[in-house]
Amino acid sequence: MTYTVIYRNENDTMGTFTFVSKRHDKSYAWVEFEKEYAEAGQVPVMIMPGNHLVYFASDISLTNVA
Repeated sequence: MTYTVIYRNENDTMGTFTFVSKRHDKSYAWVEFEKEYAEAGQVPVMIMPGNHLVYFASDISLTNVA
């Protein structure tokens, strides 16, 4: 399962990190982020499961905009 974590760092700024968890379990994924992926000072604020669509500039057609 893919999860995206929003975290706060020691400078009180926020960031995101996306990873594939070893289990399909939100509690396991939270701890997995803390133990395996978080850098010093990064504290998770929320975790969101699932995949997300991402569009790049080359995917956008402004000729179809009304």
